[in-house]
Amino acid sequence: MDSLTIILIIILSIGLTQGFIFSIILWNKSQNGSAANKYQALLLSVLSYGLLNRVLLLFGIGYFDIWYHLTLDLEWSYGPLLFLYVKAQAQPTFKLTRKHFWVISPIIIQIICSIYVRSQNFFWDGTKDSLSWLGYYGYVYWRNYSSVPIIASLLIIYYSWQSLKLLRDLKPIEVNTENLLWVRRMVKSFGAYYILVLAILVSDLIIFLLNVGPDYFYFTRFYYYPFFIGMAFLVYWFGISSILQEDRNVVKLRKEITIPEQEQLNQIKSRLQDLMNNEQIYQDQELTLTKLAEKLDIKPYLLTKTLNEVCQRSFTDYVNEYRVKELEQLLKDPANDKFTLLSIGYDVGFNSKSSFNRAVKKHLGTSPSQLKRR
Repeated sequence: MDSLTIILIIILSIGLTQGFIFSIILWNKSQNGSAANKYQALLLSVLSYGLLNRVLLLFGIGYFDIWYHLTLDLEWSYGPLLFLYVKAQAQPTFKLTRKHFWVISPIIIQIICSIYVRSQNFFWDGTKDSLSWLGYYGYVYWRNYSSVPIIASLLIIYYSWQSLKLLRDLKPIEVNTENLLWVRRMVKSFGAYYILVLAILVSDLIIFLLNVGPDYFYFTRFYYYPFFIGMAFLVYWFGISSILQEDRNVVKLRKEITIPEQEQLNQIKSRLQDLMNNEQIYQDQELTLTKLAEKLDIKPYLLTKTLNEVCQRSFTDYVNEYRVKELEQLLKDPANDKFTLLSIGYDVGFNSKSSFNRAVKKHLGTSPSQLKRR
């Protein structure tokens, strides 16, 4: 065994050991009711299991012996488990049901295919005729070519995109910003890493398959073990960051509101709507939460609570909705065609071009220039 192989074994062994330890810690924490910890522990476990299989291969174990049949390919589980982790972060009460079968279906498909392909080794005598056409081509494309990691990379990229989309749809008032940024950074790191992996896998397969032909063998490629070194670093970073974070919930869990509190907040909401509709206080460019609370003769924290719990809006979004609605009404009047869109925006309460542009885009889904033409 040469020195390079020894170094690879050490790096991968450290990564898989840490991954299994972190997964045990997180799984124990999941017993307190955190589904996110459970999926995070499972993701770290399968990543570490993948590293363990590579270490066994470096020792010459698992090629065509008993371990070859006992171990399974689980790379297609990385993407689904990543998505389920983010899903549980975004929805603390999330539970896996039948409607989520599409998420875990790649895992089931890979396990079935892996068992079938590995079973072909019992019939293989070195000739094509010893296997059925499905068994032969499955054996070749599964074992010799990089089909499995290519599909695994595509799945991770897809589920990373779905996870980021899920995080983008969260309302600002619901999230713990620091934790949201960490989860988003983690998902982007997985996605970016496997985009690189996919690019190298596909390029290598196309270039060398055209030149080498049927003698192409995935396990002898130059990138094979460097990929797993990168995975070992991902496992360490993902695991240690998770352990160090005291509160990993992206979404703030709301406290139960008593009936008297709910009635009080509903009354404040009614008074707030009257103030907005009758006095059009949103036209004040210097309007702040404190000034609005003074106008309602209540404490600022009560106004914030009303906006968050009853109106399901932040202060800025709530006020800007009224401004944008009036903007739309003013644009319908031909008499306002002589005014610029921004000047009308100032009239309805916006105090800067940037805040005006952001509000129009957010509440109407279009840019101010497109709105003007429409």
